[in-house]
Amino acid sequence: MYGTPAKTHLPELDKVKILLVDENASHLNFLVGCLRNNDRVLLAAASGEQALQLLRENPDIALVLLAAQMQGMDGYTTASKMRDMVTGTELPIIFMASGEDTDDQHIFKGYDSGAVDYLIQPININILMNKVAVFIRLYYQSYLLRETNQCLEQKISEHQQTAEELHGYREHLEAEVERRTLALQHANQNLQDEIEEHLETERALMEAEKRYRSIFENTLEGIFQTTPDGHYLNANPSLVNIYGYSCTLELMQSLNDIGLQLYIQEGRREEFLKIMDRQGYVADFESQVKRKDGKIIWISENARAVKGEDGNVLYFEGTVEDISERKKAEVELQQINEAYRRFVPHDFLRLLNKKSIVEVNLNDYVQREMSILFCDIRSFTMMSERMTPQQTFEFINSYLSVMGPVVRDHHGFIDKYIGDSIMALFDKTPDDAVQAAIVMVQALAPYNAYRGALAERHEPIKIGIGINTGLMMLGTIGEYHRMEGTVISDAVNVASRIEALTKTYGVPLLISETTFQKMHNPSQYAIRFIDRVKVKGKSTEVVIHEVFQADEPEVREGKLATRDEFEQACLLYHQGLFIEADEIFNACLAVNPQDSVAQVYKKRCMAMRGTVDHFL
Repeated sequence: MYGTPAKTHLPELDKVKILLVDENASHLNFLVGCLRNNDRVLLAAASGEQALQLLRENPDIALVLLAAQMQGMDGYTTASKMRDMVTGTELPIIFMASGEDTDDQHIFKGYDSGAVDYLIQPININILMNKVAVFIRLYYQSYLLRETNQCLEQKISEHQQTAEELHGYREHLEAEVERRTLALQHANQNLQDEIEEHLETERALMEAEKRYRSIFENTLEGIFQTTPDGHYLNANPSLVNIYGYSCTLELMQSLNDIGLQLYIQEGRREEFLKIMDRQGYVADFESQVKRKDGKIIWISENARAVKGEDGNVLYFEGTVEDISERKKAEVELQQINEAYRRFVPHDFLRLLNKKSIVEVNLNDYVQREMSILFCDIRSFTMMSERMTPQQTFEFINSYLSVMGPVVRDHHGFIDKYIGDSIMALFDKTPDDAVQAAIVMVQALAPYNAYRGALAERHEPIKIGIGINTGLMMLGTIGEYHRMEGTVISDAVNVASRIEALTKTYGVPLLISETTFQKMHNPSQYAIRFIDRVKVKGKSTEVVIHEVFQADEPEVREGKLATRDEFEQACLLYHQGLFIEADEIFNACLAVNPQDSVAQVYKKRCMAMRGTVDHFL
């Protein structure tokens, strides 16, 4: 421990007050930690105004450690005001300044404002403790000198008065001389105490250096000092062991260009130097390096630049930690997460506001509006009956590898595969779901061509897609040992029923009225109203529209040409005017004979007309 000067045994000096002024809380904590002592009272201020208030309340402050640069009232102004407050007494002020505040201009400014000394950031603990000890000793001596002088002045005045009145009191003068002699002896004793304290301080410094050397030699972290051009100045045994050398001397002689000999990544040392030049330190600087035996490991470095009085970098000092095992674990965790993402979509975690699958718990859910898409292969059961199990799996995976990316490309994600069926969610806009469905239908032509060109000459496939938009609950269901993510909502059931209706109307893509209404720009697509139906599980009718954007050009143009007439015929049909509706549907089929929906309505009209004729 750093000592303090022997006290004068005067009650006023039992505890010396030291004022610490810095707006940086970490600096104040550092100073308090260094200077804490039973013989001292540490007063801390976070601003110049607070420091002046503390000085008013404590006029017996012995020493001030003052930061030069602070917001508001800086250190120079604060020091000047302190001098004005303690006129007639000595108040030593030590400025704490950064490197840029120690040029001649700032130093003169500091001394003009009242500074007696400087401490340069970052503060050297030994220098700090020695300077504080010196000024405390000066404070004790100054206090004792003032007391002695006051006493001497008083005695001289008394002596003069006595001499004028009673010139014969020589015994009193001899007693005064004896008293002064004792005072000098006491002062000498104090000086001897100070010498002993100085020796104690030196012993404490030696003990601290011994402890530091023990830490340097025995810590598990590698400790180093290197020159800016890449030479090692010092290294502890842990660093030698991390890099695989036999001793410090071998490491220092072998590694004379860290950038070329140590780092695996080209330019890594240059990046280290750029960061060091920019901020004066590096933290958690992770790199791959090569050991002496050629083995590549991961390390993490923390270092700072040590500069001379001229501001130039003398060397770098810091620590190195071998993080190879941690990196290996991170890679394994990343691979596990990647594997989980193939089973649990990342967007599912995003919507649940989870960063990782390990954060997901049973009953986690979120409620929001989304569009849901169901896609199914027509007559898949019949097709699978003609395939072996292996062929069935190969076909499904081949098909899904075409359709899955289309969903992701349009900001959606596949919630689950149900055999050959796809259930996909789109949480941004219904337009994403509709556009994805159009591309999925368009992708069938090249996919069928590819399958037809195979040796087996597979028959072409058709798909049906239904889309609905509504409020859904997305979350986890199941039990503790087995759960899965899904969506639950009436809107999900409606989308499934709409997909099933594509078989009824012989079209590939149907959407609900809700999806149609919530699209940003439905006019850019080829869409027409086709029916108002009561689906299973719903008490109210559902309006459905056909998106025929992906139809064959001839069919699409025919539907566009007859769209108004077709929708008028649908209206007449639902009004019970079957004869009038039948005539318009016939006109639509005359223009576009391949209109499967018009064909369905024509059959319905014929059936309804027969019923009407029967009752007539």
